[in-house]
Amino acid sequence: MKKHIFTLVFAATLLAFSADLTAPRLDLPLNEGDTELLAKSAKLHNPQLMSWVDGPAGKALYLDNKLGEKNHALLTIPIPDEIRNGQPFTISMQVKTPAQLHKSRQYELLRITNGKKPGLRLHLSWKRFRTELSEDGINAVSLCAPTGSSPQVEPDRWYSIGITYDGKEMRFYRNGEMLWSKEATYKVSEKAKELRIGATSRQGVCYYYEGAITNFKYFAEALTAEEMAKLATLQ
Repeated sequence: MKKHIFTLVFAATLLAFSADLTAPRLDLPLNEGDTELLAKSAKLHNPQLMSWVDGPAGKALYLDNKLGEKNHALLTIPIPDEIRNGQPFTISMQVKTPAQLHKSRQYELLRITNGKKPGLRLHLSWKRFRTELSEDGINAVSLCAPTGSSPQVEPDRWYSIGITYDGKEMRFYRNGEMLWSKEATYKVSEKAKELRIGATSRQGVCYYYEGAITNFKYFAEALTAEEMAKLATLQ
């Protein structure tokens, strides 16, 4: 019997995690190579633009979101209550960057709409991973990693990325290493209903990701730096 790929925290601890790492509240491996099975766990928008490629472990979901196209591949899942009420959380995933990174594009990985501006947004632009967060939907704080002379993101390469929020501070991790941290307060608007992976919207003018995604996980707590480093090695 095929296993379910979307689990709750009260499910049995996943074998892929060591005993000292808590089980994720939401787990979407995106490595099964089975679109019909994936559709039981997340809502798929424009699945004709989705395919499966070789990933770090099994398959990985490829989103064929080309520049200038009207339709966009997108996954949506309900927003966990912890994100809505401003409690600590961790989000992690593995992504493979496009073969060519265009300076004029913003590659959308994760978005929670909060009014007219994102409550939480994670994307790739100018060869850097960036996060934006806004509690009131108007005044957004933009955080960028890496900065200065730090190594930039390379095309056609796998990265393990993650963000943690402990109620006071947001941190960004790449391949298990913390690249930035900043004080922040954050709470999603009650108008926000879903967490979007891969694009702002399924049609029209928006931001979208062209590349592969796998091992999406959400934890209902802020993992420590040591736990994020260990998570990167397990993915």
